[in-house]
Amino acid sequence: MQYLQQVATVKVRGQSGLRGIILAIGEKWELLRSIPVDYVVDGMLLINQKHIVKKTRRDEDEFVEKILRLKMVPFENTQQFDLNSTPNLFTQLQQQEKLVQFTLHDDSVNFIGQITQVNHKSFRCQLISVKAAWLQEVNIKYSSIRTIGLATDYVLSLQLAVDSEDSALDSCNGT
Repeated sequence: MQYLQQVATVKVRGQSGLRGIILAIGEKWELLRSIPVDYVVDGMLLINQKHIVKKTRRDEDEFVEKILRLKMVPFENTQQFDLNSTPNLFTQLQQQEKLVQFTLHDDSVNFIGQITQVNHKSFRCQLISVKAAWLQEVNIKYSSIRTIGLATDYVLSLQLAVDSEDSALDSCNGT
């Protein structure tokens, strides 16, 4: 089942069920407006199609959808991501120059960083700490990515810290 523009729960290999509004479905990736708990919408989630085990829509999902529609949460896709090509998708993410969150094999393996280089089978990412300090740059294979979190409150908070630090450095340098 597709469940396009509806609330559904997506089971991803190695993770607990992810609830969200299904915004778009491509050959390689699905785009969801993430619902991490109850009626809270928090950013977007790109899910690697090859790691999706199943998608369901239960009574609870229908009730959450009813509440979100009453709250006038948008159910339409306004993003222009290429969900049919992984290298193209990662190039788009790199061009945004924003922080993104990657989940690998299971919920316990997460990275947050900025994509610095896109290759045919992998990408390079400048990691960031929980205190918004830049860490090492790592190479990650596309095949190991389960989900990509975009514009979540946590990621946006770190982005604010990075941007304010960059602004402070610019003012110190007279730019």
